[in-house]
Amino acid sequence: MHVSDAGTEIFTRKSLNWTKRFTGIAAACASAGLGSAIVDGEIVVVVNERTHFSALQADLAVGRQDRQRFEPKGGIRFGSSWRTARRRLSDAFSRSLV
Repeated sequence: MHVSDAGTEIFTRKSLNWTKRFTGIAAACASAGLGSAIVDGEIVVVVNERTHFSALQADLAVGRQDRQRFEPKGGIRFGSSWRTARRRLSDAFSRSLV
């Protein structure tokens, strides 16, 4: 994921821009106050406290976005520490799911 003052873009590992498929995640990350960053992670759907790939595929097929979360796995961070960035992302998703 690329975050900047110009907005947030979400790319697949094959460099396809999937921001339009994950507008809720892009909005939550944009509101997290990260500044400029490139963050590595994955988008998941959690079912019964476990990530569920087929649920993610089913949600994508029908355009459902309310169960999707971005799980940061590491990355390149500009402007603040990785720990701060991870906390801000977690806070942003907590707010967006309420």
